[in-house]
Amino acid sequence: MEPGRQVLLHTITLRYESEASGQHLRISSAIPKNIVTCSEDKNIERGASIMPPLPKLTDEEKRMLNGDEGVVKQKCMQYLVEMCQIAGAERLVDLDGTGDMHTPGLELSQHIVITIDELAEFAEQGGKFKIPTFANKSPFSEQPPIHGWENCNICAYKNPETRHDDPEFHKKAMHDEEFKILRKMGLITTHSCANYLTMSYLPSVGQHCSWFESSQMPYCNATLGARTNFDGTLATCLLG
Repeated sequence: MEPGRQVLLHTITLRYESEASGQHLRISSAIPKNIVTCSEDKNIERGASIMPPLPKLTDEEKRMLNGDEGVVKQKCMQYLVEMCQIAGAERLVDLDGTGDMHTPGLELSQHIVITIDELAEFAEQGGKFKIPTFANKSPFSEQPPIHGWENCNICAYKNPETRHDDPEFHKKAMHDEEFKILRKMGLITTHSCANYLTMSYLPSVGQHCSWFESSQMPYCNATLGARTNFDGTLATCLLG
């Protein structure tokens, strides 16, 4: 596939509006209006918007979207297709560089979530990340300290009931079961938000990557001469 418009993946809040005529989404007001194609159908609730047309998909991408290659790849492709529609991207770009994702990353959006059982089955069947993928930060949801947690005296979510020095909460926050599966799939658990300083190797000029950290954007695009959007997720890194 020739390099083209990459999908710009940002965290966006979406809400389904189920209708017999098709799937509709109410778009957050934070999204630029020119991304949304508004419907002239007067039967649709005022303020609702219809997503732009589907991007042009390859036969392989269509198979994944239809579920022919399993539920994990299907959910990943559903997420990418929605992000294409939101960004107005015409098609997806194959990745040949490296990936970086917040972990464990099973919740792709509010309505597209890969269960741990689905991921375990995918890994058991030999499923792997398509590109070399590095873990960004410690487990992102709770962000527990990896070392010295016993005496850290800090809380997750500023909630005194979720103390990082509590052994029970720390065990839950570390997501060991998820990471065991992700490492089996090839995830390199560097747990760094500056993976360009800890990666075992770096992409070369012109390679397409999928990274997720504000400091990584200028380093990848300007310093290395590779290409990335702010879009590193389980979906992009797994499907490549």
